[in-house]
Amino acid sequence: MVKKASWFSLNLLARRGFLTLALTAPFAVGCGAPFDAIVPEDSLDIDASPIVHGTASRGSDPAVVAILIGDQGLCSGTLIAPDLVLTARHCVSMTAESVACPSRVRQIQADRDARDLRILAGDSLRSGTIVATGVAIVTEPSTSLCGNDAAVIVLDRALASPVPLRLGSSVVRVGTRLRAAGFGIGEAGVGAGEKRVREHVPVVAVESREFDVGEATCSGDSGGPAIDEATGTIVGIVSRGTQPCAGRGATNTYSRVDAHAGLVDRAVHHPSRALHTALPHSASSPPASAVGSSCTNADDCATSICVHDAVSAYCTRSCGTGDRCPSGFRCRASATDSVTHVCQRAQGQAP
Repeated sequence: MVKKASWFSLNLLARRGFLTLALTAPFAVGCGAPFDAIVPEDSLDIDASPIVHGTASRGSDPAVVAILIGDQGLCSGTLIAPDLVLTARHCVSMTAESVACPSRVRQIQADRDARDLRILAGDSLRSGTIVATGVAIVTEPSTSLCGNDAAVIVLDRALASPVPLRLGSSVVRVGTRLRAAGFGIGEAGVGAGEKRVREHVPVVAVESREFDVGEATCSGDSGGPAIDEATGTIVGIVSRGTQPCAGRGATNTYSRVDAHAGLVDRAVHHPSRALHTALPHSASSPPASAVGSSCTNADDCATSICVHDAVSAYCTRSCGTGDRCPSGFRCRASATDSVTHVCQRAQGQAP
């Protein structure tokens, strides 16, 4: 299958190539009422913003880091061990100017010097701190980015914090809900360099080494994670997407983490590692959800939806068949927009 693709720049000043995505992305969903229990609500006022906007991380995703590529660009990545950062191959390599999948030409020209890759921790480029530099790059043995857009940066030191995220081993399926996080561009081409998050992003297509979501990420987000909402583990790496980033026709492609187990294993045993330790195996917790937190408008919510009912205004998310609301919420439809179904606080639940 040939995928339609016009690629974002690496958030470089002029160069165009594979995108620099992330928002990646990455939610706790409790058991709630089934979709059948939909109740029209005249008083339910819904304010929704496009998914690509996201909201400020505010320290919620510390393992998601920025990768400064010399003086040329910006990518995102995820700390998976104290001295290992998972990211996209095109973030650490020089690539062809134009890329399409399946590939018909050589797409990867050469890898960058690992020493040109600096790792910044924090919520923004302005307030964050450079915490490490690359000493080695581990990649797939391929000159094609299609299905191989994954890499691991070995750092020059082991970081005491933040706590690394665990890699997922389960197969991603259509309908899986993800959290995306990254340092990419937001609305109207602004906001690059601030870590933003987006909750409850659905997987819409799955292939052997990649999967697709709709509107979610943009330039600067490449290499960032897709975090399984149910398990808190990394299941994808932002690879590429259509331009423009926003809109119903937008598609973003992630590299599947489970397809790159061999790559990660080679990174774990790389001779340049500061710590020759295995990846953390402690259980991951589902990331905290914004559902139920107070809001003024959709821009305050990682879910991009703020509802105003008769009592209060709070962040919520969409719901539907097979997509149940958290405990204490019911799936309801707005009387003014029967197509929109969101999780609303059940009667008797305190704001």
